[in-house]
Amino acid sequence: MGFIHDLPDELRQAFLATLEGIGEADLLLHVADGSSDAMESNVGSVNAILGELSFREKPIVLLMNKHDLCLPGTPPQEGALRISAKSGQGIPALLTLIERELWFHRP
Repeated sequence: MGFIHDLPDELRQAFLATLEGIGEADLLLHVADGSSDAMESNVGSVNAILGELSFREKPIVLLMNKHDLCLPGTPPQEGALRISAKSGQGIPALLTLIERELWFHRP
């Protein structure tokens, strides 16, 4: 179930420790390679790790990057925003979404 589960336990624990800093974040942007055949599996692995670290309660925005490389008609992951870091497609919508999420979830 993803690269993190294939690591030896010591490396896995060290990797997870580096992620603890995201606990301070107000919003998580989960960027997935939208052109990858393994995208759903990779998203599942990241979600499992976020669950292990008790970060699933934080607002998370799933971004399908490389939208420009996806085959026409490829359905987006449910709730995902399609973007292309290379072409800039979807970035204005992403910025609007970030602003709205941070405003909505502010203390």
